[in-house]
Amino acid sequence: WKLSLLETLSKIMKAKTNFRLKLENARRPGVQFDFSSIGRGLLTTEKVLEARVREYQRLKKDSGDPTEMLELALKTLALSRLIASHNKTYNNKHHYLIQAHCRVSESYLLGGMETQALQHAREGMEQSKGSNNNTIDLPQVYTCLGRSHMAKGEIKQAQVLFQKALSTIREQDDDDSAESTAKQCEILREVAEAFWRENKTEESLDTLCDVWTLQESQYGADSKQLVPTYLLLGQAYSKKREFENALEHLQRASRICRENGLVNTLEYGKVCVLIATCCAADPEESRIQADYISDTIPLEPDYDKAIENLKAGLKVYSELKGPDSPEVVNIYKEMAQICLSQNDYANAIECMKRVLAAARERYGEGEYEVGMSLKRIGEMYLLNDNLVDAKKTLRKCIAVFTSLGSSRYEGLILQVKETLATIKAASKAMRYVTMRQEEKRIGTIEEENVTSLTSEPRLPLASSVILGSDAERNHNTSSVILGSDGGKDQDEVEKRSEEEEGSAGGDEDYSEEDDFVVNYAPQE
Repeated sequence: WKLSLLETLSKIMKAKTNFRLKLENARRPGVQFDFSSIGRGLLTTEKVLEARVREYQRLKKDSGDPTEMLELALKTLALSRLIASHNKTYNNKHHYLIQAHCRVSESYLLGGMETQALQHAREGMEQSKGSNNNTIDLPQVYTCLGRSHMAKGEIKQAQVLFQKALSTIREQDDDDSAESTAKQCEILREVAEAFWRENKTEESLDTLCDVWTLQESQYGADSKQLVPTYLLLGQAYSKKREFENALEHLQRASRICRENGLVNTLEYGKVCVLIATCCAADPEESRIQADYISDTIPLEPDYDKAIENLKAGLKVYSELKGPDSPEVVNIYKEMAQICLSQNDYANAIECMKRVLAAARERYGEGEYEVGMSLKRIGEMYLLNDNLVDAKKTLRKCIAVFTSLGSSRYEGLILQVKETLATIKAASKAMRYVTMRQEEKRIGTIEEENVTSLTSEPRLPLASSVILGSDAERNHNTSSVILGSDGGKDQDEVEKRSEEEEGSAGGDEDYSEEDDFVVNYAPQE
């Protein structure tokens, strides 16, 4: 009976527990779900695509980095394909694909990959054929195809496509609308570039003037929309060596950029660099090109204004492209060339040291660009009467060119060795004069003999300094070439520089006599 009582009690306890749980559940409020709000705040594929497109446009306007732009363009293409695959009846799926292919083509063109750019432009054309409303995207597709053909050198095909784009815009839009004007001006600028590549200078300038007139009537003469056109006009006139006309348009572009807060854009950087090029050019060229006598053409190059604009362009490119970008390197080369024209050798050397550091960072130690930078720095040291640093730098230059191991650099190596031999001869002459002056001071030789010795030039190298471009390799950079004798026999040069051959790569071969020359030679 005890066991049966325990079983009965356990059953009663279980029943009470179950009853209590049921009672608690009955007292809880029911959960209500509002299904109407689901989907209202979700991030759809279309919204992600729109965000990527906005980021692409911002990047294109700010830095214009082809690699980053291509990465974003490919992402927009993948998203567009996803939208098209999941929406078979979606009306705008062709529009998304056309726009995406055009962005990818544009990015490939900026990166110098013309074949891939043309392939995606043709893909965009195929998508436009399948669209029911293809007239909206046809002008952009024609323009994209035209740019690709022009990049490949097919100018005639590019011009035909640009004209088709213009005709399509004029057929579907009102000619007086702002959007139509912007589209037409963009295509006309491409037409002007096509004319320029065909060496049709006047046709190119006429087209750019048409763009200028069209934009001025729509936006006003001081509108920021005119900056790209003023820049292109400045480039065209500067290539014609009409620097006065070029400066007129470029200064307008610079003023508009400053007034509208566009000083941190690539267009402002290009304007500043081009203004510096025009200011540093020989004004006589503008005087020859001008059809009339103008009092506004200066008599001498304005180097100070050129340096000021180069520094402004340097600031822009350093912030947007990075301190080691090719644009920054080219600006430092231009600054070095201007400093040389002013005989400011110290600042020229500092600019070329920046170029050397960028070349080492980008290419490594044993590359042609590093060797040429060392050569120019050594020659600038020579112009600045710093013989020890000149010899050190030029020997490093020989070591770089020797490590390249190509016969094409033999002329450069020979030229540098000849310069080293000339430095050695000048050092001996200076040492001889210094010793005679010391003997005169202690009274061992007559004064008139010393006078005849010191009347000779101390460093007979100034007449052998020329400014120009390297003949050994076709590079579009400013350069300085020293000691190019050209007509001398190779055996004679090797004989003069045989002592320098063994010390091409080191700095430890300097004698006390060389230090004596630099430390104790009298300054004229």
